[in-house]
Amino acid sequence: MNEDLEWGNRYNAVCRLEDSGLLAKVALNAFDPDIRSVAIRKTEDQEVLVQSALNDVDYGVRTTAMENLANWQRDTFKLMGIQDPHWTIRKAALERLPSIYDEFFANIVITEDDYRVRRVAMRKMKINKLSEDLLIQLAIHAQDGEVRAASARKIENESLLKEIAIESGDYVVAEEAIERIRSEEYLKLIAISADFAHTRMTAVKFINDNDFLMEIARCDKNLIVRSRAIHTISSSEVLETMLLLNNTNMDDEIKERIDILQDN
Repeated sequence: MNEDLEWGNRYNAVCRLEDSGLLAKVALNAFDPDIRSVAIRKTEDQEVLVQSALNDVDYGVRTTAMENLANWQRDTFKLMGIQDPHWTIRKAALERLPSIYDEFFANIVITEDDYRVRRVAMRKMKINKLSEDLLIQLAIHAQDGEVRAASARKIENESLLKEIAIESGDYVVAEEAIERIRSEEYLKLIAISADFAHTRMTAVKFINDNDFLMEIARCDKNLIVRSRAIHTISSSEVLETMLLLNNTNMDDEIKERIDILQDN
């Protein structure tokens, strides 16, 4: 009971404080986080609020300090949005920022682990205003599939689209990139180089070079990719050559494709 009385006396004393210097000392140095919070709510010293928001060990104190910061303290909100250990504070800090920091929000989308914080950054980020470098980073590294796909759709440079298709582990993003590539040389590189079979298969669908397709059908390590190559070949002569070589173990599919071509 004496402890409660002592705490109440300290609380009331801080509530009565008007001296800005004393309030600052209590806000930054009091042992009890509840007492620090009381002082923070009373102070108008932005420097004290910034220090508490960035450095106080107590979640509640940091929250109180952030809520009392002036709207122009944008650099502090940015720091809190990146480095605060608690996702609710990072989220709240981003909410305090205006929607004019597209590159900052893009980097949050790439690096932030918590999906609730990423959602705030995604909502505030204007993807149309991002550089191609950031778009390719988002297309490959953003943790949200919708952001990866939207970023790929905004890129016009076919060389960058080729890199996205090869490096992306997301088949939807790879498809977005491949469908907008017109260079057959880039499509061939994807068909050879992409680690994911679905990506190689998608590239194969857009290739017209029958000799190249024959090599894919003979050599690709994935059965589905080889099958897609066979069904993309438009020359029955090339397919008959493959039958003569007899090294694909897919003779039935080759014959089926020959029949389709001859019927047409």
